[in-house]
Amino acid sequence: MMSLSLRAMRYVQAALKQGNISRAAETMNVAPSAIASALAQAEDTFGMALVTRARAKGIFPTPAGREIQHRIKDLLYRYVLARFRTGSIATSGRVLCRNLRRDPGRP
Repeated sequence: MMSLSLRAMRYVQAALKQGNISRAAETMNVAPSAIASALAQAEDTFGMALVTRARAKGIFPTPAGREIQHRIKDLLYRYVLARFRTGSIATSGRVLCRNLRRDPGRP
């Protein structure tokens, strides 16, 4: 089974949100081919079409694409939250260790 990177998830999310590969590429500051590639990879990973493509009108999520869009949004949110929380824990731990080293009453 193929896996989808966080970067690819962000690109897919941008494409689905923008409804247009070129606009998603501008938003993510990458070439449109990177967005198209991420969409193709996601479709391969999930084994189904996530968007319908209309040349002049952009892309539209299929029912499966809408479901995947919500799941990816949730995963990315949880990832950011985990990074924030572990960063806070690491910062708290460093401050605690620094304070313990400064405590003259500690042996």
